[in-house]
Amino acid sequence: MLLDIVKNKLVPKKPKLGKLINELNKRYREGFYVHAETKMDSAKKAAEYIGRYLARPAIAEYRIIKYDGEVVKFWYEDHKTGEVVERELTALEFIGKIIMHIPKKHFKMVRRYGLYRRDLNKIAKESISLQMYYKRKKEKGKKAREKNMERKNNRELWKESNKMSKVQ
Repeated sequence: MLLDIVKNKLVPKKPKLGKLINELNKRYREGFYVHAETKMDSAKKAAEYIGRYLARPAIAEYRIIKYDGEVVKFWYEDHKTGEVVERELTALEFIGKIIMHIPKKHFKMVRRYGLYRRDLNKIAKESISLQMYYKRKKEKGKKAREKNMERKNNRELWKESNKMSKVQ
């Protein structure tokens, strides 16, 4: 359903997206589960949420209840039901599941897009610096012109007052 909405709204603008949606529909005929948390209150909370998954292991040590050299007993919260589930795996099965969360060598965990891309970010900063420089220069020039006009007006007033005093 969500893919249909995306397809109707965006595919006319981006045809490649239509191919991706068709492929996803073929691959997941029964649909697929997306765990989407509630909307974040602020950018800070969103950054904290994402940071949790970038800097932490797949499972916290305190969730491991027991390890006897052969079996690992641990708990987790089921996202579908919200219930706490305890599970036992052999040590090798447990290690296998943990290893799946280790990124491949040179895999980028964080990608930067738009103005946050490193190459564009540098250009954007330079552009903003130039704009600020010219804005300040323009303001200084405007103030200088205003000051010159004030001096010119003062000179003209002085000349007028001198003419008036000579006439009397």
